[in-house]
Amino acid sequence: MNTGEQLFFKHTRKRDFLGNAHDVYAQLLETLMVHLGDDLFPLLEEAELLGKQLYIIEQGIQDEYTVNDVGFKTV
Repeated sequence: MNTGEQLFFKHTRKRDFLGNAHDVYAQLLETLMVHLGDDLFPLLEEAELLGKQLYIIEQGIQDEYTVNDVGFKTV
């Protein structure tokens, strides 16, 4: 199994600024990294185990996101 850090880089390498699904997810992970720091890695590992992706539960721009703002969705 990949570590959370490996998963982060795996997904963010796909950032191409074209607005496709991989790009949007990479942008989300970069945003979450700014807010959560290393707390993002266990969430990525859990999402990988579940075969899901992370998402922000409450949509809309917020000043700060915490682990409680992140959920798992089926892709």
